Amino acid sequence: MKTGLNLLFYSFLIACLVFIGFGLYSLDIALISISILFAVAALLIGLENKQYLRNPFRH
Repeated sequence: MKTGLNLLFYSFLIACLVFIGFGLYSLDIALISISILFAVAALLIGLENKQYLRNPFRH
């Protein structure tokens, strides 16, 4: 489970950076807003991973 969450976190983080790069290159606000959504998704996955690690009853 932890590996899957880490994989999702880093994939969303890389997608965020890619879309920021494309958005700034083409000066397109839609691509930049998509990158913000990927950043929010990465933040939520990071918080879920943190909560998963604090659970004393995990296997």
